[in-house]
Amino acid sequence: DEVISDTWSPAQKFSIVTTPNIDGYYADQAQAGSDAAVTNESPDTTYDVYYLAPDTTENTKTITQTIKYVYADGETANRPTLPTTNIQSLTFIETIKRNPITGEIISREWSPAQKFSIVKTPNITGYYADQAQAGSDSAVNHENPDTEYIVQYAPGKVTTEDKTVTQTIKYEYADGVTEGRPTLPADNTITVDFTHTIVRDPWTDEVVSDTWSPAQTINPVESPTIDGFTPDHAEIPGKTITYDSENLEYVVKYTKDEEPNKPTPE
Repeated sequence: DEVISDTWSPAQKFSIVTTPNIDGYYADQAQAGSDAAVTNESPDTTYDVYYLAPDTTENTKTITQTIKYVYADGETANRPTLPTTNIQSLTFIETIKRNPITGEIISREWSPAQKFSIVKTPNITGYYADQAQAGSDSAVNHENPDTEYIVQYAPGKVTTEDKTVTQTIKYEYADGVTEGRPTLPADNTITVDFTHTIVRDPWTDEVVSDTWSPAQTINPVESPTIDGFTPDHAEIPGKTITYDSENLEYVVKYTKDEEPNKPTPE
């Protein structure tokens, strides 16, 4: 029963194992294990591979669009209050991911492009803006600069002209004879004035308003009395006059009253 041989099988080797990928995580070792020779006397070995989520940091950047409203001449006293400045802001986020083991930047991404809104220019009664709208709706990203728009208001350019319409009433004797008769009344002249107002846009010179002052009324005019004579018109009637009315002229003619027949003496 004597031991004549005591041997172990020869040394062997384990394989080094490439670390499997897990999406979104990073291993502290690209591979694990050893390919060193192993004998019967070698101890068991354990290798732990740790997976870590990436380190994430964020940066923010804000881009603004500013629309200001001003009077073109800079004057504000005794004028309507200007619209409030319109400020729009877009915020962009930069997300940076780093390998938690090495600190190496894995990815660097900005949030996608955004858009500002175009703003319709508010109205100010009696004033006209140089822009019907302001701002831009083009795509904006984190690299775009802040933008500023200035809307200017100016009063309309006003021109006026005046026009006068005249009503004249003349008084005559029907037979043209004046000698030895009462003096005829002086001509009766009434004038009616109208104003033509044109307002133009100060930026385009387009006519935005073209008006005349409203119609007016001339009252009836009674014909003056002349003893012993009768006018052919007891009065000149009233009339509504507009800016495009022609001048009016009336002639009142007086006719001598017939004398009553005198009785023939007997």
